[in-house]
Amino acid sequence: MTYYNLHTHDLSPSTDRKLSICNLPYKKRFISPDTCPGVYFSAGIHPWHIASTDPMSLTLQLSRIAESPQLLAIGECGLDKLTDTPMDIQETIFKQQIEIAESSKKPMIIHCVKAFNELIKLRKETAARQEWIIHGFRGKPQLAAELIQHGFRISIGYKFNLETAETIPLHRLFLETDDSNNTDIETIYRQIAEIRQIPENELIISIGTSFSEVFGLSR
Repeated sequence: MTYYNLHTHDLSPSTDRKLSICNLPYKKRFISPDTCPGVYFSAGIHPWHIASTDPMSLTLQLSRIAESPQLLAIGECGLDKLTDTPMDIQETIFKQQIEIAESSKKPMIIHCVKAFNELIKLRKETAARQEWIIHGFRGKPQLAAELIQHGFRISIGYKFNLETAETIPLHRLFLETDDSNNTDIETIYRQIAEIRQIPENELIISIGTSFSEVFGLSR
């Protein structure tokens, strides 16, 4: 069985046992996906980094590398009210990445902090057709249900709301390690399977089916 990891910062290649989507690092430029054979990536401009980068240059580069078969998703990108960058600038950069996701037909992996109303509004206004996945979700079940109602999928990692983990429909759920150095993806699968009182294999199969639907990948 293959453990599917939606979002990690570990650049290790995928294997028959683990299939991971790694966040593509950048400073002034994204690294080239070609330099990391066997690694699947997502790439996007994080709202924390807008002020310290040249977002226009990164957006142009992102539009070019979006066609790489190694690049499975746009992100992580999104909105964050706890960062200093004004929301209007964050929304402008995010909309540019929505356009790239739509033109390349790639889903989005989204970072969102205290801006879910704005995010849902943008989902409606842009009439985006590609999948939007909230990564690292720690919110309450009511917010999860609202997001799912608006077509989002949700990924949870090593920190999560227990009740939310119990109630997200399996077909809308992904799991991830994000930047955890202490918790591996197998542990998260075991935790969620125990919480939901289902066999671990059932969880693996369900998430594998979702990976196939969203990213065209399965093992």
